[in-house]
Amino acid sequence: MLAAGRLSYWRRFHVRMSVLYAGVVFFILALMGVAFYQVGVKNQLHALQSRLRMAATTLSHQIRAEAVLALNVAADREKSEYRELIDLFRRFAAGEPQLVSIYVLRTTNRPNMLSFAADFVTPGRSAPAAVGEDYDARQAPKIMNGLLRPVVEDEFVTDKWGTVLSGYAPIRTAAGTAIAVVGVDVSEGDVAKLKSDILGLTCGVFGFAGICIGLLALIVGRSVRKPLGQITAATTEIAAGRLGTRVQIDRDDEFGILGRHLDQMAAGLGEREIIRATFGRFVSEDVARRILASSDGAALGGEERIVTVMLVDLANYSTLSEKLAASDVVLMLNTFFGLMGEVIDRHQGCVIEFPGDGILCVFGAPDTLPNHAELAVQCAIGMQAALAAANQDWAQVESKLWYGQGESPLRMRIGIHTGPVIAGNIGTRTRAKYSVIGDSVNVAARVEQLSKELATSTLMTTDTFKRVSDTLRRQAVCRGEHRIKGRVNTVEVYSI
Repeated sequence: MLAAGRLSYWRRFHVRMSVLYAGVVFFILALMGVAFYQVGVKNQLHALQSRLRMAATTLSHQIRAEAVLALNVAADREKSEYRELIDLFRRFAAGEPQLVSIYVLRTTNRPNMLSFAADFVTPGRSAPAAVGEDYDARQAPKIMNGLLRPVVEDEFVTDKWGTVLSGYAPIRTAAGTAIAVVGVDVSEGDVAKLKSDILGLTCGVFGFAGICIGLLALIVGRSVRKPLGQITAATTEIAAGRLGTRVQIDRDDEFGILGRHLDQMAAGLGEREIIRATFGRFVSEDVARRILASSDGAALGGEERIVTVMLVDLANYSTLSEKLAASDVVLMLNTFFGLMGEVIDRHQGCVIEFPGDGILCVFGAPDTLPNHAELAVQCAIGMQAALAAANQDWAQVESKLWYGQGESPLRMRIGIHTGPVIAGNIGTRTRAKYSVIGDSVNVAARVEQLSKELATSTLMTTDTFKRVSDTLRRQAVCRGEHRIKGRVNTVEVYSI
């Protein structure tokens, strides 16, 4: 199981959530920024065009038609009418610093051809046009319309004086005849600066918004990361079996609810584990797990199964119990049962009960085991070996335990039989136990008693012998057929 602390950074939920959240917001902000910029530029250009139209209209009302008609050739620059127009243009440009040139173009008798009557340019620009200099009106799509009404170019116009955006208005005589057009220009550089200013404002506003959104995403991510990390760490501990772990999230949101429910779940699992562990001391671990794992695990009833039954009995128990104190008898039995229980568990056996000084266990119930006979015989061999080793260890103990009563090392007899049983919960609605019922249990008990008569330690019936491996069969010794109590037919047995 991969712990939360070992997750790669990108695989962490709060990181992906923050990146996704911030990415979507930044994408929307970018779209809004582009739209804001385009709308801003469009509005500013529209406002600039309106100002150009207004400026041209205002100038057209201040220019005298007679002064324009008096200016025809370059030498007319010395006339008072020319100085009158230039002074007017200079004063007007002082109030409109964006204007780079103001000029008057007279009509001529040539198609699409106009001529300059006056031209004013701001300092640092190209030289003004001479009086009478021709201007091809085809360079400016709307300039001829300026003889009819105030108009503004939709696009920049490029001529030998530069690239400009122009506005025009007609100059009329007292009779209303349009004799010239006054033009006002702003340079492309000024418009570019206008766009740059709008771009800077857009980037500033939305950049600040982006920073705020990014900080908010970090705050939100952190508010998710901490409780999520606590929950992940706690669930990792709980999954590892440390059921005392608690999340302890003191929040009123969903994480707080989840944390409290997780703490309650862990507490419930801890109680269940205590019940299972305690219950498992009175019944087999497999039985305890099966009962607790199913809603009907404790229901009365059983099912028929083919299993291998093993009955274990201590030899000379009656003699020992007479010579030992009751506490020493209990110590001896608990030691013996504990030692044998470990071997039975390793071989997947299920201890049904401890009848006096014996052990009744079954292989193949409650969990199905296809090789239950093999496991039972292997278990019997292991139990005999474990008891022999334990006797050697007990002989070295100073108190000698039960050896002090002059008895030989502990010995046991084992009877094994394979056959059908009814396995299930037997008892009443208020008190029941898991057990196996059937003739096979009685046969195993009789075989165990028969081993005393035959002076053997472990006996198994033919039904078990037929189901074990060839290796175990070669180790077994046939002890013949014998009549046992409760059976009409004889039973063939093997010692091992």
